[in-house]
This record gives sequence, structure tokens and C-alpha cells, in this order.
Amino acid sequence: MKSTVFAAALAAAGLCTASQAVNVDVGLDFKSAYVATGATCNDGWVAMPWVDVYGLKAGDTEIPLLFEFWGAMDLERYEPNKPYSRSGRFQEIDLLLQLDLGAIWTPDEKFSWSVGYLEYDYPEQDVETDNLIVFNAGYDCWLNPAFTCKYRFGGPSDGKCELALAASHGFQLDDAGDFGLSLAADVWYVVQADESEDDDGFACADFTAKLSWKNLYASATYVAQIDDDVLPDGDAYAYDVEWIFAVGASYSFE
Repeated sequence: MKSTVFAAALAAAGLCTASQAVNVDVGLDFKSAYVATGATCNDGWVAMPWVDVYGLKAGDTEIPLLFEFWGAMDLERYEPNKPYSRSGRFQEIDLLLQLDLGAIWTPDEKFSWSVGYLEYDYPEQDVETDNLIVFNAGYDCWLNPAFTCKYRFGGPSDGKCELALAASHGFQLDDAGDFGLSLAADVWYVVQADESEDDDGFACADFTAKLSWKNLYASATYVAQIDDDVLPDGDAYAYDVEWIFAVGASYSFE
């Protein structure tokens, strides 16, 4: 893994020096395809485990940092132009260190924002790690509008920037609050990497319906291509999958 492990090192230091227990969320998702910003990374089933660590404290003061591990493991080989795609192996491992800016200052209690450092590592490929600065902002209301910016630097996709606008709404389906339905949509605008021959512009829009019961969920996502000069048609790392079906589970430790 060609990673600077910067995020992992900082998170480990925080865990070792924290004077009180942290909060840990863990989960496992199974998806019928792995698609990122409309581009297909695997058109078959993948397993995606993740771990969030937060709630670190220095004395009685909570440190507004979150460390996240996320991985994409191929369960099916993606032929013909991804020879490194092998069942049972991680094609990607991400490490995120995120600062909750809302815990430091916010103009409104419903407004949230954060900034983070993110690494995309590719264990099966002979390529450098992608390094990203990630900014998120959102507002807690009926449509829950959100904005995301991911800027890549110093890696194979140096200069690439992905911008998203999203909205979502959740519905409670029973009095106990165990059953829920959420609807979400987002649209992605891409500024291509410095050496890319593709155009800048709107790449895709995603539409998701998700049914949940306690810590379990099932969902369906439709990926709509907007501009094939931005998101070309094709196989690997192009527009190849329209529908993504998923199931997953999560659990929280305190």
C-alpha cells in the first residue's frame, strides 16, 4: 500500500492518548456494483466494511475529530480490462481524518460543516495513493441540502475536483421509529485532472431509495449519466452501471 498513512498515524496517536473511551461505529455493506461519481470500479458484487472512531477527549473536552476506515473488496472479477480485480481482495482502502468545524463555530445550530484529509489507496495496483482535501456542509431541514467538494493533489489524479449538491428526506414508517424510508438525490460536477482528456462539466446524478429497520437497510440507486464528454461510456472507470442494489448493517459501541 503506497500510503503516507498520515491519517492512520494521527488517529492512532489520538486513541493512545485519549483519557476516556471513544465511540466506534462499524458497518458492512454489500453492493451489486462499485460506482464512484458515475464511473464503474466494479460491475459485480462488492463488500464494503467501514469503521468510524470519534468522541476522543482530552480531559473533559471532546476533540472534534473523526477517523474513518473504509474498504471495497471485490466479490466478483471485473473483466476484461481490470486484471488486478480478484475476488476476495481489496481493490481500494480509504483513510479519512475529519475535523468538525461546527463544534468550533457555527452560524446556526442546524448548519454543519467539516474539512478533512482523505487517502485513496489501491493495494492491487502499481499506482500512487490519491490524496484529497474534502469539505462538507449541510443544513438540517426538510430537504437537508448538502454540499461536498473533493480536491485531489499530488497523486495519479492531481488537480481533479468533484463537486456535489445533494438533498434528502426521511420518513418514519412506524410509531416505534424502527422502520424508515429515505429518498435522496445528488448531482456531480467534475473538474478533470490536469492530464485528463475528458471535459469539465456535470458527470452524473444519483437517485436513491433506502428502506431501513433498526440497524439494517436495503436500497436501490439509479445513476443517470449527464454528459458523455465528462463521463464517457465504456467499461472500467467509465459509465457502465445504471442500477446499484445494496444491503447492509451497522452497530455502535460507546
